[in-house]
Order: sequence, then C-alpha cells, then structure tokens
Amino acid sequence: VAHAAGGVGRFTFRQLCGTALNADDYLSLAKHFHTLVIEDVPRFTLDQHNEARRFTNLVDCAYERHARLVLSADAPPRELLASMEGLADLTLSSASRSSRTDSQARMSRPAPDGASVTDAVRLAAQGPNDAAPGNDDTNTGSGVVGVMAGAVGSLQESGFAARRATSRLLHMQTEEYLAAHRRHRLGGAE
Repeated sequence: VAHAAGGVGRFTFRQLCGTALNADDYLSLAKHFHTLVIEDVPRFTLDQHNEARRFTNLVDCAYERHARLVLSADAPPRELLASMEGLADLTLSSASRSSRTDSQARMSRPAPDGASVTDAVRLAAQGPNDAAPGNDDTNTGSGVVGVMAGAVGSLQESGFAARRATSRLLHMQTEEYLAAHRRHRLGGAE
C-alpha cells in the first residue's frame, strides 16, 4: 500500500480491481483500514465484467466490515453498475430467440457499442450452427448450449451482485451506516 495513514488507505481502482484479488484480500484490507479511498472507479460496461465482479466483492467486504468507501468515480453510485445490473434479468430462452438470418448477419461483424446484453448473449448462443437448448451435438448439456446455460447463470449472478453492491453503496452514504462505522471503529468490534 503506497498511501496509508491513520487507518485510511488510498488506492486506484486498477490496483484493487484490475488485478486478480479476491474476497480474502478485500476482507484483509477492510480489517486493516477503516476507510478505503479508491480513485478512478469507472462507469462499468459489459466489457469490464471481471473488474465489476471484483468491485462488487470489494463493496461487499467493506460493507460487512463496516468500513467506509470514498470513491472518485465516473458516475454516481446508482449509475456505476447499471449495465451490470441488467444481467440479473437475463435468461437463456430470451437470449437464444433470434432468426437465423439475423444471427448470420450479426455474426459477420462485431457487436456495436451499446448493443444489449441479450444481443451479445444471443450471438454467443447461436454460434455457427444455431445451437439451441436441447439440440447440442450430444444432448448432454456439455456442448455449446450447456456451456451457454452455465455462462448465463454466471452473468445473472453478476447482475444480482451488482444490484446488491449498488444498494450497499447507497446505504453506506446514510447516517445510519456512518454511525455503525463509528461504533465499530471505536468499539473495535469484529
């Protein structure tokens, strides 16, 4: 930690979420520092899925340890994870609805900026053979569709985690949370 004093640690977003840190690392930081100052937090896009997952883990760990987060961010808390929150509503059936012609046209070019998550997942689900639930080569769930179902589940969990992190970020701004932070800090409670 390059910048630390009096129980406050200062980090860049890249230091904490742009590297392979996990919940244990974040819990350790929240135990050591009562306040974490994090610079350059982006407004997350779907391309930053891994970084967003790490950020949600960081928020969860800070929240559970009653630590304060001070963010220098590209957007207010309600907007930081908005694109990720939409993943919670994603389903394989909604993602795989597409005509063959539409799928073929989109497979030949990259998805444009602003394409919906459903469009991106639909492209992946269609694949070159227009795989759909129940018609993978082996019907074992281990082919394209089986992998896709697992990927959709993982994306959904990311969406739920993003919703929870947004809720916690908002709660961390309340007098109730700040009072709990002070009690925790002064009382030395674990």
